[in-house]
Amino acid sequence: MLKGPFRLCLALIHTNPSSGQLIDWRDPDQCPLCDQEDENIQHLLIGCVFAKQFWLVILHNFGLAALAPQPSDSSFDVWWDKTILMVNGDVKRGLNSLIILGAWTIWKHRNDCVFNGATPNLITALTLAWEEAMLWSWPRGCPGTQLRRIDKGSLVVRSFS
Repeated sequence: MLKGPFRLCLALIHTNPSSGQLIDWRDPDQCPLCDQEDENIQHLLIGCVFAKQFWLVILHNFGLAALAPQPSDSSFDVWWDKTILMVNGDVKRGLNSLIILGAWTIWKHRNDCVFNGATPNLITALTLAWEEAMLWSWPRGCPGTQLRRIDKGSLVVRSFS
């Protein structure tokens, strides 16, 4: 089950107009990442061929390629819930962070394509995900805050002072 602010973001996405309704320079119904199917949040996050490639590469880097969305997966929420049940402990925490990061990255890349005219590019999206992961791993605020370090290729969350 999705928790907190990310679920709120998904709920807002479901009620907000699509990019095509906001600007009329492209077909309002087509996904900006694959231009093959209608744009909706489920397609964008797990149904789009771009998203499927993105998830496969990201999860493969952590030895979890088998958890990538499958053709039978039609709901991001259901896929996430099912995926989390397949892992335990620190891997579960790391995988939750990775899925949030992945969805955020796909959404940001989509917005870059729609509003800035960028071309969909898997390497660009993967690089953005890695850069975001580095930012997410920095300490937050006060002295004594523990640094959560994300090592490329490892989902184990390490904390140290």
